[in-house]
Amino acid sequence: MTNQSTEYLQPPWHLHGHGLIVLAIPRIADISARWQETCSLHFRLIGRTIAGFYIGSYSTPLAEHEILPWSEWGNVLGYAKTKGKSGLFISAMATDSQAAYTAGREVWGLNKIMGDIRFEADENEGHAELRTETDHVRLEWRTLGPEFPFSRPIWFLTVIGGKMHKYSVRIPSKNRFCRIRLREQEGADFNSVSTGNYWGLRFYDARIEVNSPAAVHPENPATAR
Repeated sequence: MTNQSTEYLQPPWHLHGHGLIVLAIPRIADISARWQETCSLHFRLIGRTIAGFYIGSYSTPLAEHEILPWSEWGNVLGYAKTKGKSGLFISAMATDSQAAYTAGREVWGLNKIMGDIRFEADENEGHAELRTETDHVRLEWRTLGPEFPFSRPIWFLTVIGGKMHKYSVRIPSKNRFCRIRLREQEGADFNSVSTGNYWGLRFYDARIEVNSPAAVHPENPATAR
């Protein structure tokens, strides 16, 4: 069930929750066609880029009468760089919260999509599934190794009104590495990784801070499709 309120808290957001990060390092040549359809950015990482999924489940309400927990599923298409500014580019993000959907589009310039997200986990394993009108993704994981802390900010680039913006997300949390099996991937919006085995990060008891985007001014700003 999704929350129907379009009202939302103003950023920065401070969210309490847990989730999963799926990590992949695909060859740039393999995803260049998909990238050019999204925006005109340049990115390099020794012939490869960082891609994957970000899945979060939160117990912090964004609006009055928010149904908890609410979730989101981001498609990280690659690591972008433009005129000295760099960060991860999320080409699509699904959510089951109407408030998060509205804010994602109006504040962060994200390609937000309403969807059904199922995220079930215990201490050592779990599974997640995403369904939208066009996409279906299903995966499972098992954690490995000891717990460790992480609190550094992660930078993202986004396009708002045809101009590049940059924002940060800090996820102070408890973490464990995990092995992920992506069993199903259908559709064109959540396609940064295909079916197969991947490494990832399972985070717990996270106090997430999502900041407002700030404009950057490259000589030739990227434009949205």
